[in-house]
Amino acid sequence: MSKKLVTPLKVIGILWIGLILAGDGGLHPPDAAANTWGVRQTPPELVRVTGQVTLAAEDPSLVPRPMVVGDPLTPGEILHTGPKSRAALNIVGNCRLRVGEQSRLWFLAAEVAEAGNSRRVVVELAQGKIWVHNFQSPPVKGHFVVLTPSVAIEIHNAVCRIEFHKDKTTDVSVYQGQVWLSRFVAPDKLKMDKKAKADKLLNRPMPVPDRVRQWTYVVTAMQRTLVRPGGSAVRPFRFAAKADQSDWVRWNHKLDEAVTTTK
Repeated sequence: MSKKLVTPLKVIGILWIGLILAGDGGLHPPDAAANTWGVRQTPPELVRVTGQVTLAAEDPSLVPRPMVVGDPLTPGEILHTGPKSRAALNIVGNCRLRVGEQSRLWFLAAEVAEAGNSRRVVVELAQGKIWVHNFQSPPVKGHFVVLTPSVAIEIHNAVCRIEFHKDKTTDVSVYQGQVWLSRFVAPDKLKMDKKAKADKLLNRPMPVPDRVRQWTYVVTAMQRTLVRPGGSAVRPFRFAAKADQSDWVRWNHKLDEAVTTTK
């Protein structure tokens, strides 16, 4: 994985989510004093493996090791699936995350307030596809965020599929709930038609230091959107369930039904 690509994205993601959550359930960025704010780390646990699934450290000199059911992920570790391989993880807050074949997922954070009333999860999808089942009643407080090189995806009590294609397009489909997609860029990267618009953006509080929100889309149930490599997005559009019946989708729906039945 390219250090040039991932490291800035990791820093931006952690800073942004940390700032958003500073007033939510006592959660703060990973470098905050956990004992002061009552935050504990809660690593995801691998609950299902199909085919070849390995875990690598952030240090590229370390040899990746095979994962087995029961293995936890710690911040900085990278989960990789081979051809015809899949992995399923249970995450704090009773959330399920599944990783499709030939995917690479960088785990950045999973924290929960000691009071148990809020949690934060941040992962980066650098390759392939994932499925997130984060739909509960009542909703769990906090944030579940997936980063790709072109967009930050915040999952609000939702079930969604996210794919990062080889052409570097981010593809998001939502089945239940809603998902927020946001693009953050440096001020000098924005192309403004009017000075007034630029002033309005630059003078408001920034969720990321030296960054402004270029755009945000809310994608709701049975909607899909695409984010191009350059950062521009297709407006969310409806998709038909009958036309969305790949083996990957059917497998996840079946597991989601099992989760709902056992609750």
